[in-house]
Amino acid sequence: MQKAGTTALHRLLSEHPDIAASQPKEPHVFDDEAQDWDSPSAEAPPAQAAFSAYFQPQAWAQAACRIEATPIYSFWPPAMARIRAYNPAAKIVLLLRHPAYRAHSQWRMELARETETLDFSAAISDQGRGRAEPGPLPHRIFSYVERGLYAPQILRVLAHFPPAQLLVLRTDALWRDPQSCLDRLTRFLDLPPLPCVQAGRYLPPIDTRHLPGLAPEDRRRLDDLFAEDIRQTAALVGLDLSDWLDPAYAEPMPTARGQT
Repeated sequence: MQKAGTTALHRLLSEHPDIAASQPKEPHVFDDEAQDWDSPSAEAPPAQAAFSAYFQPQAWAQAACRIEATPIYSFWPPAMARIRAYNPAAKIVLLLRHPAYRAHSQWRMELARETETLDFSAAISDQGRGRAEPGPLPHRIFSYVERGLYAPQILRVLAHFPPAQLLVLRTDALWRDPQSCLDRLTRFLDLPPLPCVQAGRYLPPIDTRHLPGLAPEDRRRLDDLFAEDIRQTAALVGLDLSDWLDPAYAEPMPTARGQT
């Protein structure tokens, strides 16, 4: 999920000798609506040609596992079907962050990018959420609440891939105990473990220190909006998310440059 630690996870996994990691981290292949997905070229289907271009040729040829991290794929309705058509054996990893903090972090990023002009309270209001034009595809920017509704996204993954090909991790668990999370992930990928992973301080790519934190009233509103989805998500993936339902929950993630 966007703003859930995928940059840090991509960086950690790229240190594994059996993994080839895409450069950049987010190729945006399977959410590219400029591709003609309905009439691909017989010589080179669009994903095949585009995906391999983001890897060093030698790494692509020799690696036991190739990874990329484009968080919007789980949120973009056609993406999972396209991934399955490209590789039915693909393994999907989802990082879940407490949705209220995730929403606020996305807003801070968009405000810093100057793609957002509303304050956070207005952006998550009914009017703010209604800024996206109705259509078959979701809005990439004004989706602070919608991207935090995890159950529909997980169901979309499971509509195209069996449960054995999906691993769901908590972002706060990655920060508390990165070694355990990496051990689970390498086992999931059928790779040797990646030893000596140390918890670090996350350096967000966009500095948002100057932007306001999550106000208590906005947190309460989002907690109410997300409560039922949190329960559904926990039941779907077998994770204990009960602490996310506690109004006193606070994120443990360390940062070097302000809230992410």
